[in-house]
Amino acid sequence: MLVELRARLRRSADPDRIFRVTTQLARQLGLVGVRRVLDSAPLLDAVATHDTVSLVRGGIRGLRVLPGQLAAQVRAGRQRDDDYAAPGKPACDWDDPAAREELVDSLFRDGYRALFALRGAQLRPDAAQAAGLLATVIGQDIDETSDGRFVIAEGAAPDRVISLVDPQARHGHKTTAHGFDGYKGHIASDPDSEIITAADVGPANGADAAMAEALLADLPTPGPDGQSATEATAGLEPPPCRPSTATAPTAPARSWPTWTSPASPR
Repeated sequence: MLVELRARLRRSADPDRIFRVTTQLARQLGLVGVRRVLDSAPLLDAVATHDTVSLVRGGIRGLRVLPGQLAAQVRAGRQRDDDYAAPGKPACDWDDPAAREELVDSLFRDGYRALFALRGAQLRPDAAQAAGLLATVIGQDIDETSDGRFVIAEGAAPDRVISLVDPQARHGHKTTAHGFDGYKGHIASDPDSEIITAADVGPANGADAAMAEALLADLPTPGPDGQSATEATAGLEPPPCRPSTATAPTAPARSWPTWTSPASPR
């Protein structure tokens, strides 16, 4: 029953309504005060990440969703001896640097010719998504040399797509020494009642400061007469904790309480 209820909620127009109503009731009962504790956790992606060659070739293969005439235009422009039918990496002497560079250059040119063949065309949503993904993967990892060759760029692009199966996943770091691939979950909770007041999931490389400001947006601004935010906005008795007056630098236009650690280790 719970699994069915969750599935129905997820398919509905308002999948978060139970959480929203619960937190609203907690505020009305005075269980949620004017402090917030923030935390984030990595959410590992379940799909394999791809290297540049696999991304570019897979992006070209993704154009198989094009209708007949456009597909023929794309095939006519390709010059590599590759029908792009089978998945995986193309044949190459991977121990030969010159062969690797020639492969990258030819893949980029085939991808660019494919996009050039689609210029001005009216594309269905699935075809437009495939073309946009190809444009992203050939633009994020490829640099042009002074002699007109296309090579893999040094370093990683800041918002690099890492998988054609899940284009929203990103490289992320929980610490400077430990990285992960996928997403990052953020929560905000009341440290006294331990009620979660907000939660969100973003790409693994998302800025914690921006996400923190979004999660803290439910905190009301203190009233002009010095009342606490709970008293000034809801007319309820303040919680037993004493609100802090310190400010956090992530929201320059508003004043937030100090981010404290919860008393419970949970």
